[in-house]
Amino acid sequence: MAATVVAAAEQMRLTSDTLQYDPSRGAVVASGNVKVVGRGAEITSDEGEFDSQGVRSWFRKSVLALWP
Repeated sequence: MAATVVAAAEQMRLTSDTLQYDPSRGAVVASGNVKVVGRGAEITSDEGEFDSQGVRSWFRKSVLALWP
């Protein structure tokens, strides 16, 4: 599953095994092989949560962040 999230006028690509939207919190919840690429970074984790405005991201379990 993949989604493109706009953040600070640049696009970031989010992929994961499962993506769900929680309208009560306005959040996208990702699980399984979560990967975000963009703005010069690549972040992977087992779980992630992203606000629908593209402002905040939370990564949990086996987090690895790479910058060139």
